Amino acid sequence: EVFKRSYSGRALKALYDNRVLTKTQYEQLLTLFIYSIYEGVKRLGAIEYFIRDHIVPFSGFMNKDTVQRLYPVLSDTFIVAFYKKKQEIMRADLSKLSIPLATRKYIALDGSNIDVNSNNISNADYGNSKSGNDVPIVNFLALIEQTTGTIFGHCSYSGHTNDIATLEGSVKQLAYFGCDKYNL
Repeated sequence: EVFKRSYSGRALKALYDNRVLTKTQYEQLLTLFIYSIYEGVKRLGAIEYFIRDHIVPFSGFMNKDTVQRLYPVLSDTFIVAFYKKKQEIMRADLSKLSIPLATRKYIALDGSNIDVNSNNISNADYGNSKSGNDVPIVNFLALIEQTTGTIFGHCSYSGHTNDIATLEGSVKQLAYFGCDKYNL
């Protein structure tokens, strides 16, 4: 459902509604997008197991051969139509904002991690290391004003915590410092 509400999901649905895609093609492409986001495209051969084990729009049999049969649907015309529709939806959403986009202030979240080879750091834990090494890591996050580069806040957290899990704490930190006129 989250992907269906995204700009890509809404653009794909609009193309289906305009009869550019059949219902089966729409459900297969939607499932393929979800799988690619979840697993990446390198493991395309495992898509049938993913469909079996997860709730996805297309519940029929689908393997890498099924995906390859979708290639003709993904023509230049379709791709251009997809991105045009996506841009149209984004512009429509932005036009509904009460504050013009040019006058808005934005804060970016930038996170990374560092390998830890010490036993004395409490936040060090095993997680998804950017270096690819099998060692404990510490994650850190910075809140940065995008125009000036000013750092509004920062924090470190356990190596097994993903970036999105820190979002609530980041928003609370911004509210504490009076940055309620900013968009995250």
